[in-house]
Amino acid sequence: MRSAFAVRIRHAHKRLPGTTVEITGPQGTTGAKKFAVKTDKDGIARITNLAAGDYWLNAEYLDIGAAYHCFHVNERPSRKAKRNLAYDGAT
Repeated sequence: MRSAFAVRIRHAHKRLPGTTVEITGPQGTTGAKKFAVKTDKDGIARITNLAAGDYWLNAEYLDIGAAYHCFHVNERPSRKAKRNLAYDGAT
């Protein structure tokens, strides 16, 4: 992953504004970072300025899990590093 990316949350192809997207660093490490952002009216949360390392993404909408994902941010990401993550609860 890149240090800045967008997370899109949908259910049945409909965007979910107000979904909480929480980013947490590895448990038990001194650099563990935890913060949360809400998706906008388009169901998109923008994450910026993450330091290199391993992270967990947890998304919840009305206390229902919408996404759970482990990812790594490279210090020097390749051109193929992801800029977007998309989760759709039902197809």
